[in-house]
Amino acid sequence: MNKIYTTTKSVGILIIYWGILIFLLFLLIGVPFLARGDMKANEKYIFYIVFSILFIWFCWILYKVYKMNYELINDRLIIHGAFNTNTVHIHNIEEMKLSAIPFGIRLFGGSFVGGRYYLPGIGKAWVAMTNFKDGVLIKTRDKENYIITPTHPKQFIEDINKLISK
Repeated sequence: MNKIYTTTKSVGILIIYWGILIFLLFLLIGVPFLARGDMKANEKYIFYIVFSILFIWFCWILYKVYKMNYELINDRLIIHGAFNTNTVHIHNIEEMKLSAIPFGIRLFGGSFVGGRYYLPGIGKAWVAMTNFKDGVLIKTRDKENYIITPTHPKQFIEDINKLISK
């Protein structure tokens, strides 16, 4: 079975990222224009380099948010997150259930949408999410935890349970 599960993007997350991009673009264009006589040439170059890198970085994050998906290929679930890709073997899944996205402490990662988190009551988990509801908690026999947000979480769980029972 080969199937790709998309994600539902949270309007709040998208507003934050688009807002940051627009703000960075405003800074990139507006600050040198407003400070024409006050900035030396080398200050302008440093400013342009730093804010261009930030702008490109946020564009890349936004691109990754839109491309995030979960792929079911034969006996593997491939989680294409914003910053990494995790592979979970279907027969290694111990438990899967619907879960609200709990508040957690980020251990590794650079955005709202993914990374390694410590989640109270769950422990350490890889998170690849694009909204704050409709989460699926996956626990493996290797004691790894994953939280993902497929568009149709109940259908996603049913499809994987069918593969596990084969």
